[in-house]
This record gives sequence, structure tokens and C-alpha cells, in this order.
Amino acid sequence: NNPNMNLYGGGPGEYTITFKVRFVDADYTGRLKPTLTSSNNREVTLGAIDGYQFVTANGSEWTTFTGKYLLTEATHKKLVDDNFSTFKLRIDASEGGNAYAVNGKDANGNYASYYLDDMTIVKTPEITGIEVLSKPNKTEYEFGEELNTTGLSLKVFLDNGSEQTITEGFEVSGYDASTEGPQTVTVSYEGFETAFEVTVKEKAPEPVGIQVTAPDKTTYESGDAFDATETSAYNSETKL
Repeated sequence: NNPNMNLYGGGPGEYTITFKVRFVDADYTGRLKPTLTSSNNREVTLGAIDGYQFVTANGSEWTTFTGKYLLTEATHKKLVDDNFSTFKLRIDASEGGNAYAVNGKDANGNYASYYLDDMTIVKTPEITGIEVLSKPNKTEYEFGEELNTTGLSLKVFLDNGSEQTITEGFEVSGYDASTEGPQTVTVSYEGFETAFEVTVKEKAPEPVGIQVTAPDKTTYESGDAFDATETSAYNSETKL
């Protein structure tokens, strides 16, 4: 079958088209080009996201194929304005470059009829927002320590009402290991942003010099053990 498909309701976006094809008494290789036809037989072909897929099928078996195609804003407007509604699967001949909406040519240049069945067109859900589902395992850092996002997961909201959970594929920004105190880290995914909080501890004081206080005992007999009682060293802030 070659059903009529109305894409107006779905609107612009990415569509996955799945179908079965069987050629009549012919083996065939060609490119799949989903095409929409208006009431006055004008045609618009959907752009393939990963390039138009080549298919090889024979005349005795049903073969299933799946491709992803993009319906742009401009194309969608044309569909609505010119009353495009009939969906056809165009198959380009592998030789000669001719395209046929109902028939294709086999490798010998002869027309090869084919049948389509079980065709489905499903729009890929679009993201409407994101939020932090679980913060990273580590949210408190020593001064100068690198950010660790292990454990971070996001909830992704889709326009069909469903939700997804992701643990990779996002980007983080806004963390500065050399800035003490609380910080807001921004998480970006597919044009959307959310955030979580971390804290960088105060920087530990660093020695700037030493001052030695002599021990109580400074005179020893031969064989006496050293006694460091009351010996201490200081830096500018902290006793060592």
C-alpha cells in the first residue's frame, strides 16, 4: 500500500519513516526519497538527515527499511499553503538517475513495480526543557580541585508529554577551582540550561618563611639524646 499521510499536525521537525517493500519479479537498488504531493500534483521531497538511504530488495521477499528525514519550517509552510497532503515514497533508479513515485527501474533499465506495506511515520519528540534529576556525587571541593560530574543526571521533558533521563551528552560551565565559596554550575543540553550548586573550600595557608625557637636544652654531654622540648617553627600565620 502507499497511504496518504498528513504531516500538518506534526509540524516541522525530524520524522522516522519505516516501511516494507517488495519488488515484482526484479532485484533492485535505489535511493529512498519521501515525497509529498499537492492536489495539483506539485511535489516536495523531504531532506534526509543522514543522506538518502540506498535500498536493495528482491522480487520474492519483503524487506524493511527505516530512515530519518527533516521537515523544515519553510517546507511545512509550503505544505500548508499549497494543500500538500498525499505521501508517496519516491525511489530513484540506481542507473540513469530517473525517479518514479510508483515504479522504479531495475539494473537493466526496465520498469520494476513494487509494493509498500506497514508504513509508519513518527515524529521525533522535541525537547521542551531540562532539570537536574540527581546532583553529582561530589559537591564540595578543595581549593584548586577539578570539577567531577560523576553521578550527575538530567531529566529531559519532551513535547509529547514523555520524559527521558540522561547521564551524558551535556556540557557544564561556570565552575572556577580558584574561587572560594559557593558557585553555580550551569548544565547545557540541546539549547536548554539548568544548574546545580557546589562549594570550594578556603585555600589552605602557605608558608612564607620560618622562625626557630631554640629548645630548653642546648648543651649536651657526649652520648646524650637530643631533646627538642619547646622547639617550634612558625610561618606568618600558623604554628608548625
